[in-house]
Amino acid sequence: MTFVTFIFPMGIAVEVHAQSDALAEQDQLDETAPLVSDEELLNELEYRLELEEYEEAIDAAQELIDEIEVDGSFYDDALVRPLLIVGDGSRKLGNYVEALDAYDRAKHITRLNHGLTTINQIEVVKREAATYEELGQLGKANDAYEYIFTVYNQVHKPFSPELLPSLFDLGDWYVKTYNVFAARGLFEYAQVVAKEHLGEQHQHYIRALYGLASTYRLEKFRPPSSAPIIEADVPRLYWGDGRPYIYYAELNDFAKGEEALIELVRIELERSGSTRESQTQAKLALADWFVLFDKQIQARAVYSDIWKSYDEEPDEEFLTATFTSPVILFNPLPADPEPQPQKLEAQPVNASVTYSLDIDKRGRVQSIDVEVLQPDSSFTKDFTRQVSQAIFRPAFVNGKPVKSVDVSFTHDYVFYVIEESD
Repeated sequence: MTFVTFIFPMGIAVEVHAQSDALAEQDQLDETAPLVSDEELLNELEYRLELEEYEEAIDAAQELIDEIEVDGSFYDDALVRPLLIVGDGSRKLGNYVEALDAYDRAKHITRLNHGLTTINQIEVVKREAATYEELGQLGKANDAYEYIFTVYNQVHKPFSPELLPSLFDLGDWYVKTYNVFAARGLFEYAQVVAKEHLGEQHQHYIRALYGLASTYRLEKFRPPSSAPIIEADVPRLYWGDGRPYIYYAELNDFAKGEEALIELVRIELERSGSTRESQTQAKLALADWFVLFDKQIQARAVYSDIWKSYDEEPDEEFLTATFTSPVILFNPLPADPEPQPQKLEAQPVNASVTYSLDIDKRGRVQSIDVEVLQPDSSFTKDFTRQVSQAIFRPAFVNGKPVKSVDVSFTHDYVFYVIEESD
């Protein structure tokens, strides 16, 4: 039988079976063994979640919850962590109602002990947001992410660097839900805050630039989706002196996205902590941008520079993954071609279509053949038309783009069977 040795912070070693019966056997403790503290037990249960022993971890966490309620109270702050274990395990098992109940109680206890606007509740609310997202309840997920920023905004001073993590989280969420201009306003504000307090070479400033560029790219190349647009209630932002920070959105101002990526390359070439990998990441983002906007001369120059940077110390794994075959940059096919009905009449169908594509040196699709349909559906014809608009990073040989033929491209999607009434 395989064992994993887990060292707790206090130096106590516990051997955990890497099999599903681990908890039952572990409970048969030697009477002479030292007592394990709640902290150590919680560490072990969190590790059990990593081993995918969800039911065992939930049961043990629930036992600890019962003990705390008997010895303390129903609002003891010590209940929060085991409640999170119950929530996380339930979520992994697909028991979302139980997960949300556990998270809600953990949040309530945290607020009672630390105040309504405590930062301590953030990790709980993030879990709630992720759960709502998995359920497809994007409106509730949006409310949760916006609430997180509201808490940060109330706890920290305006225009302070402590706001940056919540700015990035909410900006990323707005990008994911295609609220391009709301996201851009947050990333622009984050850029100004980071530059003022941390400087242009700080990771938060770099992070803001990447986020800013992503909004311009998304504005031009938004993948189709049946998901409804979520109305963003963008939080108010302020300068350090209390004046409102006003962001003016401009349509089709793609030059600013390109400028952000060029600035990223400049920063990576100049900053002291820069690495070949971080420089490559910035250059690759810029080169891919050039391909998307069909600026082929500029794209080839940057790709060639990346290729040359690996001449003396090759990284074959990176070069193979990045340049050997075409890499999708814009996929115009929707993963959810139709919205999920309120009431399922039958189980959703997981489907896929595989194409054989010829892709030219510009990364554009030249020819399309359908190879595999699993199963065939009414969406196939639309997909075949849409895939012609896909854009790829072309394959390279010796640093130069080449045409690729018979490239296999598989698209997975979900559709719903509607039963016709007689």
